Parts: sequence; structure tokens; C-alpha cells
Amino acid sequence: MSATTPLLIIVGYVWPEPKSSAAGYRMLSLIQLFLAKNWRVIFASAAELSLHRFALAELGVAEHCISLNDSSFSSSTHNGTKIAGCFVVNKISVTIGF
Repeated sequence: MSATTPLLIIVGYVWPEPKSSAAGYRMLSLIQLFLAKNWRVIFASAAELSLHRFALAELGVAEHCISLNDSSFSSSTHNGTKIAGCFVVNKISVTIGF
């Protein structure tokens, strides 16, 4: 992927479990949508890795375990891309035109 490939960073409260909840199924659907549109996707969570989570790496999604309220998050990198200036919101509604 080129340097101009759009990047989506998802900070999830839990790891997606599409077979356990509708929310997990929806999150996986959204991730697959962005991948189909050639976005790079990174999923990060402070939650413990569960046995029932979907293996996002099999789709090419980078997975990162993060610590809450830790300065290491703002200095994280992924394949040379600095992950800085990120913020987390409780709920966000986005309309994306493809």
C-alpha cells in the first residue's frame, strides 16, 4: 500500500466477537468495508485478549494492546506510521460516502 493509503485506527472497548454479539458482528462488518475500500486498519484495545475474539490479523488488520491513560499510546508507531494525536470518544456517528 502506498503512503497515501487512508488509515483507520479503531480504539475498541473490547475486541470484536462477531459470534457473541451484534456489536461485534457490526464492528467486523465495518472493518471489512474499510478493507474493501483499500484502507489500512489498526484495531487497538485495552481489554484482555479473549478466546472468542475474531482474529483480525487474518484479515490484515494490525492489532495493538494498549494501556489506558498511558503516555506510550501517543508515541506508538505501526510500520513507521506514527500513531499520535489520537483521541477516544465514547460514541461517534460517521457518514462515509464511498
